[in-house]
Amino acid sequence: MRGLVRRLLRPLVYRIALKLRRIAEFAAEEDLPRFGNRPRNLRIELPRRIYDAGHMFIGDDVLIGPGSLLVAQVWHPTDVMQDPGNPRPASASIRRSRSATV
Repeated sequence: MRGLVRRLLRPLVYRIALKLRRIAEFAAEEDLPRFGNRPRNLRIELPRRIYDAGHMFIGDDVLIGPGSLLVAQVWHPTDVMQDPGNPRPASASIRRSRSATV
């Protein structure tokens, strides 16, 4: 009896799990912050932490794996760390790639 219930419920549970995953992926895409540009086909999997995204420029067709930490450090704590030839604030760029994981 127990095996019969399992066989009957398994396809239903599987379909529900797939739908929940699609909803989570959609929510992850909608939750992305605004970057310095508007990349096409960008996917950053959850969990992720992104700081100062407005100073990041990401290419098209980029996939960044789960557990990523993206930080655009826009200030320098001391003059020693500053680039003497570039007084502008720093910016980070990620070019087109297949995948990047930490």
